[in-house]
Amino acid sequence: MNIFDKLLRLLTVITAVISVYLSIYALIENSLSVWVSISTIIFSFILIVSLYLTYKEGNVEFFGLVGTLLGGLTLGRLFSTMHLETINLASLSSLDPLMVAETGEGIRSIEYVSSVLFIVLVIQLIRLPWLKRTTTQSKKIGTPSSYEWGMTLIRVYAGMMFIAHFTGHLLAGGAPFAVFTEYFGSIGLPFPQGFVVLAGVIELSLAFMLSFGFMTRLAALGSALYLFVSVGLGGHYSVGYVWVLPSGGWEFPALWIFVSGIFMLAGGGNTSVDNWLRTRSLWRNNQLRPLIS
Repeated sequence: MNIFDKLLRLLTVITAVISVYLSIYALIENSLSVWVSISTIIFSFILIVSLYLTYKEGNVEFFGLVGTLLGGLTLGRLFSTMHLETINLASLSSLDPLMVAETGEGIRSIEYVSSVLFIVLVIQLIRLPWLKRTTTQSKKIGTPSSYEWGMTLIRVYAGMMFIAHFTGHLLAGGAPFAVFTEYFGSIGLPFPQGFVVLAGVIELSLAFMLSFGFMTRLAALGSALYLFVSVGLGGHYSVGYVWVLPSGGWEFPALWIFVSGIFMLAGGGNTSVDNWLRTRSLWRNNQLRPLIS
């Protein structure tokens, strides 16, 4: 292993540990809600376990990197939108609530450390196929071509995009949950609290399935349909195409839908849980095989 890769590994471990420490410290110092505490503990656990799996055999393992990325980005997102002061939702104007739920002053130290962690993880993820002559190569990914690896990175990115959404809907609790409940009710959905939770569960599931390449074709179909319906319910189609228009047009969602839809055709590829499952005898003649082919 060369000096550069050793430094990347050391920096990854240091930033991951600091990120978890700062997140736990923020819980204690600011007396955050039980729901935020549970969310933080779960994704801190995912981050640490994934990091261990990434390096435990002396290799840099793909699935460990993806898990570490998922845990680290979720913690970063959760604390970057954090409002430590009490928010009186009744005093907000009609445009303020969603801004409150999606943005915040956050905790800067966690934002900075999460950003560094993201950068070092992405560098390792991009480099992974070209480490085949060293002991740091992941044994599970083989030697994909540049094209195959590019498609894998796009799939991971399309999945990770859901982190920003399920974090607010499902993990942040408190004021963000109340804001989304009010918003879902305002667009005519019955039982808005249930729909907020449902949206979060769907987004979390799609993030996991696309990022790891599990039942990729089903995940790609679900992603495209979910985005198509949610953009329509949010009224973006009537705004216009360009995304930067007030209230947001449908330019960005259309791109995300298209990218997700590609994997209905391409599947998860060789670097995916689907490919790993295909080698298991239990799945060779299973009725679910078309979903992992």
